[in-house]
Parts: sequence; structure tokens; C-alpha cells
Amino acid sequence: MKFDTENDPNNLLGQRWLCRGGSCLFVGQSGIGKSSLAMQMAVSWALGKEVFGIKPVKPLKSLLIQAENDFGDVSEMLRGTLGGLGIKTPEEATSALQDRFAIVAESVQTGEEFANAVRLLVAKHKPDLVWLDPLLSFIGDDISKQDVCSYFLRNLLNPIAHETGVVWMMMHHTPKPSTDPKSKSGWNATDHSYAGTGSSELTNWARAVCVLQSTKDEGRFVLRLAKRANRASATDVEGGRTNLIQTPRCFGRTTTTLSQGLRLRVSGQLRLGGRRGEVLFVGMELHYDLFYTVSHILK
Repeated sequence: MKFDTENDPNNLLGQRWLCRGGSCLFVGQSGIGKSSLAMQMAVSWALGKEVFGIKPVKPLKSLLIQAENDFGDVSEMLRGTLGGLGIKTPEEATSALQDRFAIVAESVQTGEEFANAVRLLVAKHKPDLVWLDPLLSFIGDDISKQDVCSYFLRNLLNPIAHETGVVWMMMHHTPKPSTDPKSKSGWNATDHSYAGTGSSELTNWARAVCVLQSTKDEGRFVLRLAKRANRASATDVEGGRTNLIQTPRCFGRTTTTLSQGLRLRVSGQLRLGGRRGEVLFVGMELHYDLFYTVSHILK
């Protein structure tokens, strides 16, 4: 009874929407913009800025681990996000982000090997949020099976979250579209928590679930907060509370052109757990390039 819910020291986002050791599942079709959404949220929250009204309690440090986007894709998304926030030079990016954002490209390790590598990265960089983009690239087994999901999420990732307080932010795919256009016509708001492909254990495990969906209007999308929605305190364009955010597909993909100093540069590789991965860090020892590699970061 003495616990003050209004001043929870473990709260990170919203009104206890996500607290230390928590998790959020972002579900959407392939190619809809989940990676761009992750980039916008990670960068904005690293700067202490709200996203769709969802406010961080402080500037949050993010570790983004991605498997599908090449360097050009990542560069484009990051340029657009920074440009949209009014950050137009490498010097501004360095000053603003400081050491609060790291990007790792890993497309080989899965399952236990992946969890071991993540544990090392978390210990090294001490992030608040760890983004996995996408979950299917890292789970390493049949995601439709509850025992597979339980082992990966509860036995491998939960101990890391409990020991360090990191919040898992997972980008996840939907199954193939149903041939029945009315298959979801009777769904209520919370039913959408189960929109992701795989076992219901995914939704049961996640503290919060968000669903990114296309609409009939070309280029317009909705971000549906399907689980634990009211605690996010999300707002619409007029500032009113909402659990269904209407938005154009603009996550990190503006036409803003940044200076040539933001060119993507790759100069080395890093071995994680005996396999090759590429590590890119933003805003730590940055001078001329927005991205750079560190070949011995886990020594």
C-alpha cells in the first residue's frame, strides 16, 4: 500500500506503460514501415522527446539490433528521422544523441547463441531499450509452438531483463493475409493483440502490444495500441487521448537532405560468439561520419 504508482522509479515510458524489465511487441505486415517506426521512436526517446504523445521519463538509451536492412536502408531511415527533428549536421547529431543510441547488424545468430551475444552487448552499453528487428530473425525455431516461444522469451531473454532492467522492444510480422476479407471484421480493440504470426505466448508474454496497419487510403496508416493502451497516454494530432493513431507513412523517411558528413562508412567487422556481425554506433566517438564500426568492442 505504500507503493507510489505516480512516482514509480522503474517507469520509463508513459504512465507505467513500459517499466524496467518490460516488453513491447510491434506487429505489422512486411514492408509497412516497422523498422522506420523503431528508428523514429528510438532516436526521439534518446533525445527525451515524446512520440505520438508517449513521453519518456528521461532521455532513454537504445540498442537497436536489426537483421534485414542494409546500410543504405538504415542510413536513409536515420537521416529522415534526424532531419524531421531538425538535426541537420553530424555535429548536431553528436551533441544531441551523445552515447544514447547504438545500432547492431546481426543476421546469423539465433536462439541461445543470439541471447548470449545480446547479454554481452547489454552489459557493454547498458541500454534502457533493446530493439529486436525483427523477432523472426532471432528466435531460431518454429514460432507457432508455445514451447519454442516460452524458451526464447522466458528462459533466454527474461533473465537478461530481470538482471539489467532493459525493456525488450520487438518488431514482429503478421501471418500471410487471409483470403477472407471479413476474417477480422468482428475483432475488438484488444483482439488485435493477437495479430502477430505465431503462438499466443508472444502476446501473453509481452507487457504491451502495438499494431501498425495500412488503410484503404494510399500512404496512410494507423498505429493501434492494442494491449496496455491507456497507460501509454498517446495523443492524436489535436492533442486528445487516443489508442488509435492516424498517421502517414513518414517514420524516418522524410525527404530532408542532411549534409555529406552523414555518409555511411563501414570499416570493420566484429565477431560475436564466434560468428560475424557488424556493429555500428551513433554518437559516442563520432567526428565526421554518423555511423562507424568498432572491431574490438567486446574485448
